[in-house]
Amino acid sequence: MYSKDLEGRILTWNRSAERVFGYQSQEILGRHVSSLVPSKDLAEDTPQILAQIRAGQPVPHLETLRKAKDGRLIDVVLSISPVKDEAGRVTSASIIARDVTEQRRLRRERDRFFELSLDMVCVAGTDGYFKQLNPTFEVILGHSRAELLEKPFLEFVHPDDCEATLKQVEMLSTGQPMIDLENRYRCKDGSYRWLSWHATPEPDGTIYALARDVTERRATQEKLAALADDLRIMAVVDELTGLHNRRGFNILAEQELKRAGRGRQKALFFLADLDGLKQINDKLGHDVGDRAIRDAATLLSSVFRGSDIVARLGGDEFAILCTAGASDWSQAPLERLEDLVRQYNSAVPPRPFALAISIGSATYDPEQAETIDAVLKRADKMMYEQKARSKAAAQIIPETPATVANNGSRATGSTD
Repeated sequence: MYSKDLEGRILTWNRSAERVFGYQSQEILGRHVSSLVPSKDLAEDTPQILAQIRAGQPVPHLETLRKAKDGRLIDVVLSISPVKDEAGRVTSASIIARDVTEQRRLRRERDRFFELSLDMVCVAGTDGYFKQLNPTFEVILGHSRAELLEKPFLEFVHPDDCEATLKQVEMLSTGQPMIDLENRYRCKDGSYRWLSWHATPEPDGTIYALARDVTERRATQEKLAALADDLRIMAVVDELTGLHNRRGFNILAEQELKRAGRGRQKALFFLADLDGLKQINDKLGHDVGDRAIRDAATLLSSVFRGSDIVARLGGDEFAILCTAGASDWSQAPLERLEDLVRQYNSAVPPRPFALAISIGSATYDPEQAETIDAVLKRADKMMYEQKARSKAAAQIIPETPATVANNGSRATGSTD
């Protein structure tokens, strides 16, 4: 703190002034205040300020620069008050000089970081408006900073994200920080970018926030999620037929048997073989063999109900699980399958092979606590007993119209 007369001569000089400016009192008293001023335009005795002081009006806040004894420039905030004599006349001015050099340095560093950050850095208020934005907002969104500052920021948020954004602003107004809010902001061209936000509130309602453009990351995540879905499907679906594979069958069968057990309901397992597949592959090629497998899958799917589980276990082997009263109609799907195989083999133009499917069945009783594999083994045994009796096998048929009428392979089956 120091004081000066109206001509600018220094009258008093305390120890704080010595510490800030480096002058001892005996060095500075009586000297003109211009000794502390690096340039005339920074003087505190400019005509406007002098007039204010002479009129008895204080200057509560003046940010300026001052020069120390060693030539250093010091950022100061001056508070200038008029000093009056007993008659009430202003005779001098008392100046409190607060050294804010370090604060200014930190502010400049903050501003430099603010301006150069590749992230979107801003100051906002709980009133819903941006107060300060760094250039990255213009780069990412395409709007000028003036355009973003003049409207409530919710006007730029995707309509579907406004409610969640508003809730977060309300939380900030209570002093709680915001972490990982993701919302969409409208760009100048009408498109939207996904932004991830972190924000910290101040008691005065100021919000310091940082946002990062995560549009590409979210797009990648969506692609990965879609790929994961595809992989999950691939894990339980047979690629050739579109039926469940062995893993899918076991998963669904376990669930169905638990449900059947709670209701004390029996279930019916079928195991089917596409007979003669090796012969078809050897004589006609694997493409034709794949066609035979797909066609057999189609016939089996059409025979059983939509609630039944039809799966290809691998190779020429299929499994079916029927619940909900299925034990009462074990013969019905066999008759239906035989009819469909007959129609298939009588098609015009004829196919180069005749389809034959052997099928066996076994009943699951929840009271017996039997595993899926054990029931399928019983169905497999029944199927091979029937296969041995009927010797049904796919036949290779010459592709001539004359053979169509005699194309007579059939589905054969057995139930326990």
